[in-house]
Amino acid sequence: MEEIIKFLENPPNKKALVIGDLMLDKYFFGSVDRISPEAPVPVVNVKKVENRIGGAGNTALNLKNLGIEVDIIGIVGEDENGHELLKLFKKNKIKTDFIIKDSRTTTTKIRVVSKNQHLIRIDFENNKIIDKAIEEKILKILEKAIKDYDLIIISDYNKGLISEKICEFTINKSKFTIVDPKGKNWNKYRNANIITPNVKELSEGLNETIENEDYLLEKMGKLAIEKFNFESIVITRSEKGLSYIDRYRVLHVPTYESEVYDVSGAGDTVVAVLGFGILCSLEIEKILKFANFCASIVIRHIGTYPIKKEDILSAPRGT
Repeated sequence: MEEIIKFLENPPNKKALVIGDLMLDKYFFGSVDRISPEAPVPVVNVKKVENRIGGAGNTALNLKNLGIEVDIIGIVGEDENGHELLKLFKKNKIKTDFIIKDSRTTTTKIRVVSKNQHLIRIDFENNKIIDKAIEEKILKILEKAIKDYDLIIISDYNKGLISEKICEFTINKSKFTIVDPKGKNWNKYRNANIITPNVKELSEGLNETIENEDYLLEKMGKLAIEKFNFESIVITRSEKGLSYIDRYRVLHVPTYESEVYDVSGAGDTVVAVLGFGILCSLEIEKILKFANFCASIVIRHIGTYPIKKEDILSAPRGT
């Protein structure tokens, strides 16, 4: 951990780009004291409303908090939630120059929470693939700027932004690409340096039912590497930690024990820490242990919570 602390205090002079589906996470926190007379449902007396950056934006915010200079490419709608999301990026000093405004609905997840319990989630989204005009705008941004970045993270939430053309251009032209995948079409991620599925996403990508067992993940991880020509794969395994697989080795890194309040955004944190570690040229085992440690911090918080330097620096140095 001491080596990582040094990088947190003096981050590398490197630039990262996150491209992916942007979301606004909206939280209504309140108390439940009665059941509605209109229907057998709880009545929530809202005490506080919070707006937070979600989706690919959360990955960018994690990187920013770790000290990496980061830009983001994405889409927001010409609506109130889109304007709120842009304000949050500016508040967190993440440039919005590459965020395109469009007529589509800003992806928004509304969560109602009482006493640390999620009661319901309501989603507003348009997950149709972006039209050709928007795709061309993004490709022009990439063509002009891609050489400026040491690392690119493709954060795919299957909301329509990550097209095959955008993936192919990014992966083939970037210095190093990490893909956080979603959906069944893994052909578009072909040749990525690292792909970071959870077990369910790995199952979807290979069209197989895969249990969360070491030997199965080793076998299927190697199959994915061969089939799609990835350099390596990092599988997030919930309470079983992380598994790293490449053509020559396998590493299983157990998770840190932690009280779990909410896993929202934990995957974004893992991907961002992975990117941070690569930019710092750290050994992969150290990166994975650090990613597990950071994930153990964010899941102690209700809602989407990006890792912060102070969270790490205040932890015991022996961690």
